[in-house]
Amino acid sequence: MLLKLGRRLEKYVQDTAFKLGQLLAVADTVHVGYCMDMRNGSVPPTLLGNSVFTMAQKDPARALALLSRRWKPYGAWAQQPRLAPKVEMLRKSEKPEESAHGWAIFRALSEARRVK
Repeated sequence: MLLKLGRRLEKYVQDTAFKLGQLLAVADTVHVGYCMDMRNGSVPPTLLGNSVFTMAQKDPARALALLSRRWKPYGAWAQQPRLAPKVEMLRKSEKPEESAHGWAIFRALSEARRVK
């Protein structure tokens, strides 16, 4: 569909709006991982990236500033060395819920490292 509109993928993925959307998606993934670890899987109805999405459409700079302020606890959480053994234990668990928590944390840590 983008090609029919004259938008080539190579150009589209370089657009600021696309990159900001990718960053908001990463923020949501990390927020879920944080909740799986620190809140026993209790995920709020609105995730970090999604909470600033509407603002990002109107005022991207303001949305990025807000995301930056709210990111601190999640970024600090993702840097903790204690997480690696816990993630492995949870991922290998026979209990589906524990395994799902482990995979969510694993994805969150992977995404957090990607945006450093």
